Amino acid sequence: GCPSIKLITDTEVPAGNTEGGRVLCDFEGRTAKGELIGVLLFQDDGRMTELEAYSIDGLIQEATGLFNWPLIESLKMLEWEPIPGKPNFRRPKQLS
Repeated sequence: GCPSIKLITDTEVPAGNTEGGRVLCDFEGRTAKGELIGVLLFQDDGRMTELEAYSIDGLIQEATGLFNWPLIESLKMLEWEPIPGKPNFRRPKQLS
């Protein structure tokens, strides 16, 4: 369903830090049509492996269902925080 780009890192390049899990960063942004899109960057063993986009609000506006990447200038990094009383869930943290 979601568009993704597989990344291959040269094995000669030193691996990065693997702390913090598989998701390196999570962004949100808007397409030229105003659709709210999330973008995730994944790593495995300290190497970037995949860039994935997903619809945050489910409002892909084209009748064909074509998925557009967000505009670079619209991207904002998301941080996640626990939801009180729900230890297995997280919500986007409001950045100041």
